[in-house]
Amino acid sequence: MRNIIVCGDGYCGVDYEGKICCAVCVDKTECEKRCELVNDNPSLQLCKHQQSVKMDELDSFKPKGREGLRHNTVCHECKEPLSEEEEDNYTYGDDCYCETCFYEIFDTCGYCGEITYQEGMKWVSSRDYSVCESCYDQHYSYCTECDELFYTDETRVTAHGDTVCEMCWERLYTTCENCNEGWRTTDIKITDIEVAILCPSCWSDMIATCEVCRKTGYSENMREHGDYSSLCNECYEDESGTEEDEEDSQGGN
Repeated sequence: MRNIIVCGDGYCGVDYEGKICCAVCVDKTECEKRCELVNDNPSLQLCKHQQSVKMDELDSFKPKGREGLRHNTVCHECKEPLSEEEEDNYTYGDDCYCETCFYEIFDTCGYCGEITYQEGMKWVSSRDYSVCESCYDQHYSYCTECDELFYTDETRVTAHGDTVCEMCWERLYTTCENCNEGWRTTDIKITDIEVAILCPSCWSDMIATCEVCRKTGYSENMREHGDYSSLCNECYEDESGTEEDEEDSQGGN
């Protein structure tokens, strides 16, 4: 009994225990291997996958031998026949795919270059490619402002622990001159006297308001005088000078 047959579409198949099997059925589990013959025509028979077998073409077929049969002579996804080029070039693991299915299911990670399932990949708009889940977890972060994915080295972390891309940082954030943390520019305060750029936290710890001119400056530079507990140098000198003038005036009288 011949153990290799040719189906009408050019597939390689085998006669498995007296039952005709197409390439789709070969190498499957035991229960799937036994194809049912559904056509009594001696010149044309069908397996359960509806792959036609032309018995009169057997003599012209040059057998590869059972061991040489490739398990995936059809696309693993759509079950359509594969060209030799597709069998050689569009594979994932032990499975072969047609070109169309391959590019619908898989993609190449833009970071590591490995082929992986598109499902679960993340699109990096700043680089115009997708990355696999592993590379995403290790090397990429979402900007909390624009919700785009960026290479982690191209992002910054704010004082509140948010990740922000460089573009959003320049547009929305300012660095505190004291703690060097990034804060929203709308939260930053600037002193009147020393022109210091400070976050709210550092501001409350370090800045005081002159009780006379109401200008702000570093607490350590403020001075006490008379009934005032916080005077800038300019107001301190004015207040001190006024008292000296009053004393001189009283002494002259």
